Amino acid sequence: MYSFNFLFIFSYWHVFLAGLIVTLLLALSTFACAFVIAIALVVIKKSGNMILGKIADIYSFVFKSIPALVMIIWIYYALPLFLNVALSPFVAALVALSLNLSPFVSESIISGINAIPKGQYESALLLGMNKIQAMRFVVFPQVLKNIMPDLMGWFVTELKFTSLASIIGLNELLHVSNIIISHTFLPFEVYTMLALIYLLFVGAIEIAVKRSKRINYKVLI
Repeated sequence: MYSFNFLFIFSYWHVFLAGLIVTLLLALSTFACAFVIAIALVVIKKSGNMILGKIADIYSFVFKSIPALVMIIWIYYALPLFLNVALSPFVAALVALSLNLSPFVSESIISGINAIPKGQYESALLLGMNKIQAMRFVVFPQVLKNIMPDLMGWFVTELKFTSLASIIGLNELLHVSNIIISHTFLPFEVYTMLALIYLLFVGAIEIAVKRSKRINYKVLI
């Protein structure tokens, strides 16, 4: 008979907390970098420049096709051979996951832009706004509100993808959980605790998504 010992696992709360901090930091950093890259892709694709647009399409195809795990391993082990610079596990995971996520975020943003009637943009220009003002005050607030559930969904995906960084030794939640298992020999309890932590944070994000629908995004830009 297996003897469950969840109480003993709680004594490692500080280890779980350290892994959680690394996980959240990686997820937030990755999402921020991916969002910036995605905005650049959107600007390029909407610019009308065929050459730059084709480059952006190739970028999107390449990084949507390569699995995130393969990207992490390649960037951590192979890229330093070309750059002659060692990358830390955190930086390698950040670069890999940002490149992997950015094409998907850019497609969400483009879908949000396409959903806005062109007449609103044209009306803003007729009212005396320049193109930047029209995008900032008329189009972008509506786009941000429409795609916020998608963005939160991608963030949840990225939060879970951070566990892939355990393969290169990053001390995120999964990696520290495996370390705890090696000391306690209680895999069921540790992985149950790990699942509960993810459930807690994903649940909090789901609540944030529902409340985000009531936010006035005009005050944010």
